[in-house]
Amino acid sequence: MIATWNHYNNPMHVYCRLVGLGLSRRRAIRVAKAWERLYRSLTDAALAARNLMIIGKEIAR
Repeated sequence: MIATWNHYNNPMHVYCRLVGLGLSRRRAIRVAKAWERLYRSLTDAALAARNLMIIGKEIAR
């Protein structure tokens, strides 16, 4: 499931889908770059939260 999520949210895949939907390549590149910045920040935040949960469990032991 994670691999599927990563594939479909990969910025290059987003770019290809946008071009396929009829956006110009230039516009699709801009949107894909913006999506990449958002996606990276979301995944970084999720990983940080996961690590904090793991650390909290270790401390509680």
